[in-house]
Amino acid sequence: MTIAAFRKTVADTAHFCQWAAAAPPGDFVVYHIGNLGRDRIGNAALHELADTVLLLSEAGFVLGAQYPIHLAGIAGASYAATRTGRGWAPQSILHRRLTAQTWRALNAVHHRDSWMSAQRSIRDTLSCPDGIAADILCALYSEGWVIDAPGKGWCLSPTGLRMLT
Repeated sequence: MTIAAFRKTVADTAHFCQWAAAAPPGDFVVYHIGNLGRDRIGNAALHELADTVLLLSEAGFVLGAQYPIHLAGIAGASYAATRTGRGWAPQSILHRRLTAQTWRALNAVHHRDSWMSAQRSIRDTLSCPDGIAADILCALYSEGWVIDAPGKGWCLSPTGLRMLT
């Protein structure tokens, strides 16, 4: 008798983070079927999910993979994440207190070179225009995650530092 493996899927970032926080090493989940690069354009929920998978993959917490689909008339792939059993994941991401984009912005401000402005570090890290980087910095300030350090520009508040962990 053969037991077939069931395909596990998640539909959004909240379910993915819930899976990632509890998954044993070697467990996997499919998070998209199609063409991720094309499908995430104009789909904010899919974009956030893909960005979260990428962040956790960069940290070694999950291993992201793309598998081609070879079916008549279907050109695409299935995108899966496997829990590695190693690496590190920010608890603020797993518990959905921050999006991956916001975490990247906070990390950019915290780890920028001394000569670089906070706005420029956000712009360069997120590959966004100056105006959007300024808006993101204002949002971080309004949340109390960055503070104005006289003579040093912007720096992370104690709350902002906790969000990076």
